[in-house]
Amino acid sequence: MKLILASAAVLFAILSRMRNGDIVIEEADSEYDFIVVGGGTTGCVIANRLSEDDGVRVLLLEAGDSDLKYPQIFVPSQRDSMQKTPVDWNYTIESQTHSQASFPNQAAPYLRGKVLGGTSSLNYMNYVRGSPYDYDSWEKNGAENWSYADVLKYFQRAEKVIGRGGPESFGRDGFLTLSTRENIIETQFASFMAKIFKELEVPFVTHADDIETAGFTMKTMDRGLRESSAAAYLRSVFPGRKNRLHVLTRATVTKILINSKGKAYGVQYRRNGKEYIARAKREIVISAGVFGTPHLLLLSGIGPKEHLNKFNIPVVSDLPGVGSNLQDHVFVFTTLTTNTSFSDDDISQETDYIVNAKGDIAYDNWIIWARNNGVYDMPAIDSDVSRQELYPRIVEFGSWVARPDNTVALTIMSILSHGKSRGKLELKSGDPMAHPSIDPKYYSNEEDMKLHIEGIKATERIKDTDAMRRVGGDVQRHEACVEEEPGSEKYYLCVIRHSATLMSHACCTARMGRSSDRFAVVDPKLRVYGVENLRVADTSIMPHMTTGNTQAPCYMIGEKAADEIRKKWRN
Repeated sequence: MKLILASAAVLFAILSRMRNGDIVIEEADSEYDFIVVGGGTTGCVIANRLSEDDGVRVLLLEAGDSDLKYPQIFVPSQRDSMQKTPVDWNYTIESQTHSQASFPNQAAPYLRGKVLGGTSSLNYMNYVRGSPYDYDSWEKNGAENWSYADVLKYFQRAEKVIGRGGPESFGRDGFLTLSTRENIIETQFASFMAKIFKELEVPFVTHADDIETAGFTMKTMDRGLRESSAAAYLRSVFPGRKNRLHVLTRATVTKILINSKGKAYGVQYRRNGKEYIARAKREIVISAGVFGTPHLLLLSGIGPKEHLNKFNIPVVSDLPGVGSNLQDHVFVFTTLTTNTSFSDDDISQETDYIVNAKGDIAYDNWIIWARNNGVYDMPAIDSDVSRQELYPRIVEFGSWVARPDNTVALTIMSILSHGKSRGKLELKSGDPMAHPSIDPKYYSNEEDMKLHIEGIKATERIKDTDAMRRVGGDVQRHEACVEEEPGSEKYYLCVIRHSATLMSHACCTARMGRSSDRFAVVDPKLRVYGVENLRVADTSIMPHMTTGNTQAPCYMIGEKAADEIRKKWRN
């Protein structure tokens, strides 16, 4: 019965998404006004917005396949089944010194979407704008006109909140459907968590979007189905745009073509074993993602001169920042066991999904809590002077899981949201089809380790609340660290070494900044320094990490980039 219902859910998903048919073409023309490289979260936004203008022709090139070929993408509960499949780039990070000990050679896999919609087709669908301080700090560090006041309208332009309870500051008329929990205590779990947060004097709200609040996140979902950027920004405008927006899948861009005067005029791409060239009359926008974008820049001669010389790649623009400044969120699970159970039933949940597009298959039980750990000493990006910013240093997500004895356990992710460690992406080969070297260097800054240990300790203290005592709450020891004394420094170091997990929120590998910042790759209008008619728009341009999932900033960046480009060419 369970298998039948799950199969019906998948069928329901694909039939809903095929209402306008597939939107991909089989052969591209030789010339367009704009070429967008990467049909991921941000690329789909830009392709949509640039093609709004009559008479403008846009080519969107995606290395992966159409998402319609993988209908399980659209069923939220199937997200984990998509890892290590053809829709995943199947990256593996370099061996880590201080974490990832549970993986062979301490080298963990890194999920990135290689499919139309990119990682928005594979992620957990959480929509979190982040803290206003994130964007104000960007501007202070050289990203002019990227303060929260500046970017707010671009978030709102993307958003279409449905359901009751969405904050008034969120958009209602955009392309991206956002679903909310309409009643924050509608489940036993939520009611239980509300009691815990009441004891902690933390407001429990419908949508957690501020420091020292807790609540559900909004989800990029529409009537129980995943709302990827491809569904929201591409299929919604077809067939009306078919003559001016061409979407070509299974097309891997291997090089940006740049003439002797430093002007980008086209792209070289590989499809079905053949090489092609497409020319852009106006601009090329790279939205290939945090790893794909710097990889393509390096292959095109844009990056650190010394590194390019190692692979005999002619230097077009010597930009030391390409591939540097790699940042990510990392988390540790803490499990609090109980002697109680909740009555949710798998079959009833699947029935609820089929009939009502509701239930935990459609909307999981994760609750976010942004805790302010005081003032964050934020290193300035382009000077030796550090500045102090108010940030939630530790962000936590909580959910519950069923145990074999029919009791439930509360699982809490302590997330290091603004670490100081910085990693790097470099070429391993001049072969464009070979993966680059990706080294996040987790915990290479000792302060990150110290802070995360304090965060884990604070999480464990939740067991001391009256709500947890009443259900026999206790901290479950980490299996890999049973030989260490619980609560000791050695124990927590062991926990991080074996249990710290990457969140796939990487950013900042082609950061935005002033022209005086030698590590800036793009200016505040996202134009690549030293190359004309070439821009970058995805999480790689972020000066530093935001607080929370990076999906929402991707949509905002796409909206703002498209607006900048359209303003230029209208004038």
